Amino acid sequence: FWISKIPTVVGSTWFGIGIYMGYLELINMDVDLSKERANLLWCDWQALYTVLREDKSEKDEGGQPTSSTENDDDSSCCDVYWYQPLSSILGWVIYLVGAILYEVANLADAFTLSQ
Repeated sequence: FWISKIPTVVGSTWFGIGIYMGYLELINMDVDLSKERANLLWCDWQALYTVLREDKSEKDEGGQPTSSTENDDDSSCCDVYWYQPLSSILGWVIYLVGAILYEVANLADAFTLSQ
């Protein structure tokens, strides 16, 4: 029990904490912490999607987008990035749910629970 079950529970707990920290970073990506509180479990998903969807075009020193006529071949690779915000959001949410279910399974296995 002390060699197999407890290390598994402790390890999965730390694993879950690490995943939550990544999720926490994601849901606070659009939050200015000097003006408002950090999100702990939920966020404004539309605002987060907008932040993640922002154009990744290069900008000059003044912050203005540079002309993409010079490198049409290079800019065409970045035209289809609609999936990236969704994969970031869904990936972290699914990862967090999986970690929670994994922790529940490890706790149920470590301790004798009735059905």
